Amino acid sequence: MTRTLSVVWPDPGPFAARNGAPIRLLAASDMPDPALEYETNRVGIGPIDAVIGCGDLEPGYLGFLGDAFGVPVAFVRGNHDRGGQWTESAADAPQPLASGHLVQIEGITVAPFEWPGLKPGTAQRDETRAWLDVV
Repeated sequence: MTRTLSVVWPDPGPFAARNGAPIRLLAASDMPDPALEYETNRVGIGPIDAVIGCGDLEPGYLGFLGDAFGVPVAFVRGNHDRGGQWTESAADAPQPLASGHLVQIEGITVAPFEWPGLKPGTAQRDETRAWLDVV
């Protein structure tokens, strides 16, 4: 399912070099959107500046989105992102962002937080680890 959301950004700094033009991000999580396999649907979305993976998508799919839109990819791991096909497709995208460490992406400070799983093959979340990343 693809939806749009507009947010008024409180700091105009990252937009200065863009003459006030908005930054357009494609945020994706949990399940691949089959509609994005078709170029006509991607064209309908219009140009974007980056793909942001919010967890539970294989690196290979995120790599496909980055290639299909011709933009960089940044992502965090979700509680399902362990072992199996996730590990097999890890070479198809950049490394996930380090959880709990601020990074700058195109002039915007991002605080990535993954939702770590306890062990490969399960979706059980490690609540303690997640909170330790936040504090």
